[in-house]
Amino acid sequence: MILFAVSFGTLDPSEVGIRYNNNLVEIDQNKVYNNGRYFLGLGSWFVKFPAQLQTIEFNDEGFRGSIAAWSKEKQTVNLDISFGFKIDRNRVIDIYRRYDHDYAEVFAQIAVAVVKDVAIRYEASDFFVNRRAIAEQMKRTLRVRLKEEYATLEVFNLRGIDIPDKFERKIVEKVVQAQEERTAEEIRLTNVLRAKIEVIKARGDAQINLTLSTAQAERKRLIQEATSLGQAKLREQEAISYQSLQSALGLPGENLLKYRWAQIMDKLEESNADLPRPRKLEFIVGFKSPSLEVTIP
Repeated sequence: MILFAVSFGTLDPSEVGIRYNNNLVEIDQNKVYNNGRYFLGLGSWFVKFPAQLQTIEFNDEGFRGSIAAWSKEKQTVNLDISFGFKIDRNRVIDIYRRYDHDYAEVFAQIAVAVVKDVAIRYEASDFFVNRRAIAEQMKRTLRVRLKEEYATLEVFNLRGIDIPDKFERKIVEKVVQAQEERTAEEIRLTNVLRAKIEVIKARGDAQINLTLSTAQAERKRLIQEATSLGQAKLREQEAISYQSLQSALGLPGENLLKYRWAQIMDKLEESNADLPRPRKLEFIVGFKSPSLEVTIP
């Protein structure tokens, strides 16, 4: 019963395993076991691997210290990072054959190499100005490297950046200067944009004024044209009326014009009291009054 009992192996939900046969001193290379209880046989047990997320950290407070890297200008930069990974459960046998259970240390050394390789591409000031871009570059590179080792990078954080105090002051001054230059450039671009807006506005106002002036001139032209046309129609109608009157009365044209002139002068004398009245008008014009007495036989 005791031998039968020890022939079983158990895996937790957070574990995967490989069957190890101690009698033959070899592993079963055909199957990876998930969580559960299995009959393995006497002298066999599971080589277990965690299936959940595993985390490695580099900082001064942990087992692994900060990563000392060089910047592009050969300045020392101390970086605190952490990353989380999962091993590929379908490739657990390959991981075991490569590293036994020391894969985590191998992944840590790979991370150190990646961080240093990426850091030397940037100046020290870039770690403050373009920190997110640098962290993203490290993350992408480390993901590719871990995939080659049958692991998946799930999380990467560039948690801390430290440089010597003397150099840090220079970095701060450089960053401040860069920000001031950037601010000045933004102000310049804003002023340029504002000037362009004013030019567009002035052109619009000029176009509006031109349109209004053109419309007003056209309106005046139409009014004058209509007035002239109306006066021409009025004079034409007057001529027709005078012609009809002349034909109806049988008056010569000269007498008709004298009669019309007498009417006009009478209206002028009525509207202008100070205008001297020609007492001999009836003898000059040939009519005693500006009225015609017509007798129809």
